[in-house]
Amino acid sequence: VDVAMRTIDGAPIHYTLDGSDPTEASPVAANILSIDTDCILKAMAIRPTANSRMLSEKISFSRSTAKPTVANQHVNKQYEYNGITTPTDGLKGNGNYKTGRWIAFYCNDMDVTIDLLRPTEISNVAFTSCVEKGDWIFDTRGVTIQVSDDGTTFRKVFS
Repeated sequence: VDVAMRTIDGAPIHYTLDGSDPTEASPVAANILSIDTDCILKAMAIRPTANSRMLSEKISFSRSTAKPTVANQHVNKQYEYNGITTPTDGLKGNGNYKTGRWIAFYCNDMDVTIDLLRPTEISNVAFTSCVEKGDWIFDTRGVTIQVSDDGTTFRKVFS
């Protein structure tokens, strides 16, 4: 996962990956920070006059993180945000569906293919959903998991 961080004035952005608050002694982020393991990224621009607010982001990796993902049904334009890569970006949504951490489907089921790039043993599948009934955002009604070795022929392993 690549993280881009910059400030308007080019102030140095100090960061940590262990959840501790960054200080002037913490590493300075380059234009792109590549992360490949679970972490709590904290970052802050440190200036002589005042520091920025601290950014804190939990990044979680799984076998599907940053893997090629295809939507076999259209994502609802109103809730597309960063697109179909959202479910595999390593970031978890919260209770606010407007943050860009969720995608939604309307009048069709979510049908997504995630290419793990090589045969991979899978023992469990986990996901979260956002429910806001007052805004007509409803819970998952069912889940079907299918696997394929060639990306063409799929077999159901869970329903």
